[in-house]
This record gives sequence, structure tokens and C-alpha cells, in this order.
Amino acid sequence: MKWFLIQSIFLAALAFGLGALFHRLLWRKSSGVTTSTSTDVNRFGSAGGASTPLAAKAGAVDTRAGELAALRVEHATVVAERDAKLKELAALSFEHSAAKTSLAERDESLVSLRSELEGAKTGVNAGASTELQGLTGQIDTHRSMISELEGKLAAATADNDAALATLRTDYEGRLTAVRGEHDTAIAALKGDHEGALGGLRGDSEGRISTLTSGHDSAIVSLRADHDRAIQEVHGDRDRAISGLRSDHEKALGDLRRRSETAESELAKVRSECDVHTTELTKVRGDLDARHGEIQSLTSTLVATKARVVDDLEVIEGIGPAMAQALNADGIRTFESLAGSDQSRLQSAVEKAGHKFAPSIPTWAKQAQYLVDGDQEGFKAYTDYLIAGVDPAGLSSEAGNDGHYGSGEVQSFAAGAGDAGSVEAFEGSDVAADDLLRIEGIGPKINEILLAGGVRTFRRLAAMPEDSVRSIVNGGGVSFIPSATTWAAQAALLRDGDEAGFQALVDKLVAGRDDSR
Repeated sequence: MKWFLIQSIFLAALAFGLGALFHRLLWRKSSGVTTSTSTDVNRFGSAGGASTPLAAKAGAVDTRAGELAALRVEHATVVAERDAKLKELAALSFEHSAAKTSLAERDESLVSLRSELEGAKTGVNAGASTELQGLTGQIDTHRSMISELEGKLAAATADNDAALATLRTDYEGRLTAVRGEHDTAIAALKGDHEGALGGLRGDSEGRISTLTSGHDSAIVSLRADHDRAIQEVHGDRDRAISGLRSDHEKALGDLRRRSETAESELAKVRSECDVHTTELTKVRGDLDARHGEIQSLTSTLVATKARVVDDLEVIEGIGPAMAQALNADGIRTFESLAGSDQSRLQSAVEKAGHKFAPSIPTWAKQAQYLVDGDQEGFKAYTDYLIAGVDPAGLSSEAGNDGHYGSGEVQSFAAGAGDAGSVEAFEGSDVAADDLLRIEGIGPKINEILLAGGVRTFRRLAAMPEDSVRSIVNGGGVSFIPSATTWAAQAALLRDGDEAGFQALVDKLVAGRDDSR
């Protein structure tokens, strides 16, 4: 529109300048002829036809040549001004194209940035969560290994103490037994010796001298036997004690080796645990850094979203007036609409001076489909709705009295009946208009009207409201408060009055005139 206005102004100025120039040329030519004629009359009139001097003719020619040169200069100035204006208009056109290109690139960049931010946020959260879960599992595994090794060490220590106590008890028992046997043997030898000695003493004194040498020899022999017996007993005891000591040292060495092995494994596990603790600290630092990045990206995303404005009019039941009311209350995106409760939406509508918005309960759900990118779900849900209203909650008492429009709109619709005769039914061979442009007609009502033979704006504008309601009610939809304005809207579209149609739609709320 701006470019068209500039072109119109330039062409008008150019035409005005050329017209003025042409008029001036004609005026000067006419003035020159008159002057020449009067001069000729003076030269050849009643004075008796005397000849005009040649110098006078030369002066007239010079005067006309000067005027022609002045006109040429003026024409060159006008042409230069025209060329300057053309260059200026070309520059403005170029700047306008560049601005449109830059705006498109910025829109594409904004969409790309939003996708990258969402992807980065999802990737960072998923990677960090997976890595943290893996490290937590490893730490739990090592902790259970440490607990298991500590249990094994305690069990080995208890086994060692039990084995040592058993060895000590066995050693003491066997030592006691050897000592008892040794004492018994000594006592037996002493008894034998005393018995033999007593028997020898019981013999006659005479034999004492005879037997003295034998007695001494026997004593020596007995002493030798006693010494051998004592040596044997001591040898058995020493061997037993040596065997017990060897077994005890072997068991103690085995226990020490097992303890050293357990301590080595425990030290290794503790070292690995320290390494994993260091890694965990590093990972936590990385996670904190990534968390900072995520917060920064989130802030950028929030700032970006604050500048983004979605087309809320794609929501069934939201027209230009409702979209303007929501934007004025800070609801500018599908996400903010999906997160708003019904009371806030009702408050935003009432602040803008609107009283009637029956489709408010479905706005947040429709917006959530668009936030999730579920276009199929959104279409299925809006096809189910009737002018943005959930038909499951409607009844004949919901206000379907057929009198929702203003008197002005109703009279306009009544006057549309003079638009010409229309057949009672328009078959499928008639090219269908886009009835969805009518405020208050959604996909479901559009299908019902097409099936009922209402396929064009011309037909809808000419039909009585009762007939339209009968067709729609026959299709299973009883709640159509906006039907009072359909004929008026259709008549404007039929006549190609886009400006009038837009003005009427801007005044409507969900297809209903709420100005009364």
C-alpha cells in the first residue's frame, strides 16, 4: 500500500509538471503570434505598407531563440527532477525488498533458534541424567564391594582367632598328656627301682657283698634305662611341641597372607573409590557448568518467547477481537494460552468489554495441541467442537433461542434476501465457497451445510435464518448462537466487499454481535 501511494504521488506530480510545461509552451507560442501579428499590422497597415527594417526581424528571431533556450533549460530541469524522483523511488523499493527479506530471515532464524534451544535443553538434560545415574550405580557397586570385603576380613579374623584358640587348646592338652605320661613313667621306674632295691635288701646280708658289684651294675643299668626312658619321653614331647609350633606358625602365616591379601584388595578398592570420587567431583562440576548453560539458554528462550507472538486466531472460537483482548492481557503465544486457566481468560475477555465467549473452556486444550506440535490431534479436536464449544456440554437450555445478533445485523441479513433467486438445493456440481471464512462456522457445521446443499456465499446470504438453523439442527448441532450474523457476513463476501466483511468480523465475538 505504501509503495502504491508513493508511485501515485510521483505520477501525479510528473503529470502536473508536464501539463504546466505544455501549457506554458502553448501560451508563449500564442503570445508570440499575437505580437508578431500586431507588429506586422503596424508595419504593413494604414501607414501605407512601408517595409520593416531587417534589423527588427533579426531582433524578433533572437527573442524567440532566447525564449526557446529558456524553455529547453526548464525542460532539462524538469527531466532531471523526474530522474531524481525515479532513483529515489527505486532506492525505496530496494530498501523495502531488503527489509522484507531481512524480516523473513529473522523469522527463520527465530524458529531455528527455538528448535536448537529445545534440542540443546533435551540433549543436555538426558545426557547429564544418564551419566549421573551411571556414576551413582558404579559408586553403589563399589560400596557393596567394600562392605563385602570388610565382612570377609572380619570373618577371616574370626576364623584366625578360632584356629589359634583351637591350636593353643590342643597344644596345652597334648603337653599335659605328655607330662602325665612322663610323670607316670618316672613313677613306675622309681617303683620298680625301689621294689628291686627292697628285694635285694631282703636277701641275706651275705649276699650283699656278693651282689654289690651286681647291684652296682644293676643300678647303673637301671639308671641308663631311666635316662633312655627320660630321653625318649623328652624327645616325644619335643617332637610334639615342634609339630604343634610348626602347625601354629603355618596357620598363622596363612592367616597373615590372607589378611595382607584382604588389606591389599581393600586398599585397591579404596584407591578406585577415590578415583571415582574425583571423577564424580569433576562430573558434578561439569554438571554445574552445564546447568549454568541451561539456565542461560532458558533465559534466552524465555526472552525469545516473550518477543514471539503466535496467531491466536487459529484457535476455534477466537476471532480478531478476542485475539486482541488476549494480547492486551499478555497472552501472546500458544504456550501462555495453554497455561492460562479459565478464570484468567474470562477476565481478559471482560477487560476488553466482551460479555459473550462460550468457547473459553476449550481454548487452553486447543493451544496445548499446538504447543505439542500435534496438528492431527488439533484438527480432530476442532472438528469435534462446534464454534469452539464442546458439544458434550451443550443443551437446548444453553441459550439457543435464535436471538443473539444485534438489530443492525439482523436487518442487514433480512435485506440480503433480495440478492436474487437461488435454487432450493445446490448440488455437488456447484463450486463450493470457503464457508469456513464465516465467523462462527467451524469444520463440523461446514460439513453439515455442504451436505444440506448450502455451498456458496450467495445461497447462505439468501436463506432465512430459520432454514439455516433447521439444516444445522438436522445434522445434530443445536447450539448455533452466531447463526444470526451468517447471512450478513455471506452477503459481504458474495459482493466482494472484503473491507466491509473485515469490519463486521472485527466487531463480532465468536460470530456474534455483542454490542447490544
